[in-house]
Amino acid sequence: MSRKLLYIILLISFSALSQNIEPRNLFSRVIGENIKSYTTNSKQAYQNNNIERADFLFDSLIHNVVNGSYMDNFKVRKLSGGRTELNDFKKPIFLMTYATWCTPGAGEIPALNDIAKKYHKEIDFVILFWNSKDKVKKASSEYSRYVSIIYADEKENNHNHLVQTLKHSLGFPTSLFIDKDKIIVDVRRNILNHYNEDYNISFELNYNSFLDGVLLLKNINFESHCEHHMVPIIGRASIGYYPDKRVVGISKLARVLDAFAKRLQTQETMTAQIVDCIDKALKPKGTAIFIDAEHHCMSTRGVSKNDVTMTTNQFSGCFLENENLQDKFLNMIK
Repeated sequence: MSRKLLYIILLISFSALSQNIEPRNLFSRVIGENIKSYTTNSKQAYQNNNIERADFLFDSLIHNVVNGSYMDNFKVRKLSGGRTELNDFKKPIFLMTYATWCTPGAGEIPALNDIAKKYHKEIDFVILFWNSKDKVKKASSEYSRYVSIIYADEKENNHNHLVQTLKHSLGFPTSLFIDKDKIIVDVRRNILNHYNEDYNISFELNYNSFLDGVLLLKNINFESHCEHHMVPIIGRASIGYYPDKRVVGISKLARVLDAFAKRLQTQETMTAQIVDCIDKALKPKGTAIFIDAEHHCMSTRGVSKNDVTMTTNQFSGCFLENENLQDKFLNMIK
């Protein structure tokens, strides 16, 4: 079974200011606090030939520890000359770590080149090699101009913070999905294809999820007011859509929610309005929304029932037509 890479959620970005990052939230910090126990348990799983357990441990490390941390501003060398750092990339980043002896499948580089050509205006595609410049130059000759090639020569910097933190903790080849604020959205291990695997197989195994996935922003706090009693409606919303040709930064989804929440509302109407707005603006394959809110017209007056919330959801397009996608969305927001 193949393991697809992360959904195009890379394109969306959490609204956070990098200058306010606390040290404990840096990737190097959170991985340093957890890597010892992960390595011990993972090594034991592999020794027992329990691959399922090893995969579970890796996924748990990523989802419970790494995701949501801020990537350190690592400094590396550019193949084109000079040095660069992570903060020089202003768009969301698809970062693949490689070694020159990791031979890609015959169709793997053409598949990435095609994806990069299509999405380079929205995403910075970056390959980080752990080798010397001469070896990297030879190994990277087939990548297109839409893919940035950087490298860290471990022989030059065997105690380099980048090498110790990124290479030795997660291994390689590995793909990191980093939003424009340098928050790590997800990390996936690359699939090493047989050298003779063709373009279509490589595209499916490694890059298909760039074009095929649900973009989701969940647990967005909001406050509105009931149009009947003019008292607060306070809750959370989760908004997702299945992109076709257009995507927006994740903050825009929160702004859509705020725009409708600022009006006198009913929860049912607001739910429908948000879906309709996203459908008209982005023309996605489908949109999904789930809202859970407390109505003060019920908790502070009338029947005076506290700790009671009302839930609404609405689906359009492919979500409306496909129950599996509905289940996927609802599972993602748990």
